[in-house]
Amino acid sequence: EPPLAQQIEALGETVDYLIARQVQVTVVLLPTRRGFFEFTLPNAYRGQVKVLCERRAVRCVDLSHLLEEDEFWDINHSNWRGLQKTHQAMMDIVEPHLRRNGLLD
Repeated sequence: EPPLAQQIEALGETVDYLIARQVQVTVVLLPTRRGFFEFTLPNAYRGQVKVLCERRAVRCVDLSHLLEEDEFWDINHSNWRGLQKTHQAMMDIVEPHLRRNGLLD
């Protein structure tokens, strides 16, 4: 796995590529188990992603605290309830865009 700086640089390049092509970009930080918030790397990643988005005026939606512990199947994958909750949150983010572009009734 590449170091965090390389991951953030690659994300920045991807966002820049999309913006240059006039794509409306939204970055979503997915649900994470509470235990991961005790570690330096996940917190640094989340923080650097938010800074990257702020600097590029890109919407960043942080769903990292969305799920309860009993909504995970294993160390970091949601179970059925967690998946339904995550799906609804993602649809709440994308639905206005899909409607504006005639992709949903």
